[in-house]
Amino acid sequence: MNPATRSQLTPRQTVAIAAAALLLGAGTVAAVRLAPTAARVSQARNQLAVQRENLRQAQAQAAARQTRRAKFQANHDDCWIPARHGNAETALGKIVEEAARQAGIRLTTLGEVRATSQGGEGVGVLELTVGATEPMEGIARFLAELAKAKPQFHWQRCTLRPDNPRAPRNIVLAGTLRVVTLTDPAVAELAAAGEGRP
Repeated sequence: MNPATRSQLTPRQTVAIAAAALLLGAGTVAAVRLAPTAARVSQARNQLAVQRENLRQAQAQAAARQTRRAKFQANHDDCWIPARHGNAETALGKIVEEAARQAGIRLTTLGEVRATSQGGEGVGVLELTVGATEPMEGIARFLAELAKAKPQFHWQRCTLRPDNPRAPRNIVLAGTLRVVTLTDPAVAELAAAGEGRP
């Protein structure tokens, strides 16, 4: 500003111009400080790369959990769920007896259902002993009927031997059947969620 113009300004205008000049100067300094430098850009890119990798790992873990959950929900019919199937002590024996009846054989041994070691958190194992002495065809039909049963039975131990080594007429079956049970209600609910149940 030339001196003639400055004298024509009122004190209020002079203060306003000075304040504007201070704000403009402060803004310029802040802009210079915040301006991206090569180091800041490089640091931001490195942070972005780390965050992308963290996101990729989190997505992979979530996908793996979802895959395990879907497999569990697809196979839960193989498990005994007390809320759905009832009392295992009576019902499991009836399922085995029905398989024997369908196969046309008579069981010589049907033990009590007992809980054994836990299979994991919320999962248990039930087992019962089974025995029969029947012709080979009847034993084969019984094994086939058990394979179709729900929940799925697994042989923990199974022995097949002839009733008389010199002149065999029948096969002696002796074994222990196991069933996986979902003991935790939350785990059972998770299994039911795969069927669209609440």
